[in-house]
Amino acid sequence: MNKQWRILFALILVLIITLLSVANVDPVSVNYLFGMVDLPLIVVIIVSLLIGALLVGIISSLRIIQLQKKIRQLKNRSYLSQEKTDEPVKDQED
Repeated sequence: MNKQWRILFALILVLIITLLSVANVDPVSVNYLFGMVDLPLIVVIIVSLLIGALLVGIISSLRIIQLQKKIRQLKNRSYLSQEKTDEPVKDQED
């Protein structure tokens, strides 16, 4: 059932992109560091979305790496604490 929802979502997304493509074919001027170029508006929209998604993916990946490192540290700390509690207690003689 989950796979069917993904396929349905993908089809809806393709339909939306197609409708946007048809509605936004007017050329726009894009000024960038090295010059200027005329592109269809939909190309500018899609490239902007892809750049945004890439940035979000990179930032999310960095956060995931930080959290995985923290998990490893906590597991090591837990393991060391467990080793200390597993050692038998020595009787103290006065």
